[in-house]
Amino acid sequence: MKKILKIDNPNDFARFVDAPELHPLVSIIHYDELAPFRHSLNNYGVYGLFIQRQFPKDLSYGMKTLQVSDASIIAVEPGQIGGLEDNGERISLSGWVLL
Repeated sequence: MKKILKIDNPNDFARFVDAPELHPLVSIIHYDELAPFRHSLNNYGVYGLFIQRQFPKDLSYGMKTLQVSDASIIAVEPGQIGGLEDNGERISLSGWVLL
């Protein structure tokens, strides 16, 4: 069974990647300022924008696998599942997340 990170409020993901919590209702994460963190498959309960220079390969988005080009934006809404299942690898990303 896949382990899924439930993101019910914007700061759930910030805590997972060890980003600062700046506001209780909005989370702005600058990936360039974070230490490497593990992959996660996420069940979103919030709206979000992922603005990144490079996304991980074989990114899961709903029932499909995406090949996202460099410098892309992915939008998520409550009820969607996306990301990559944790395989123990630590990654560093470049870009921003707004939840």
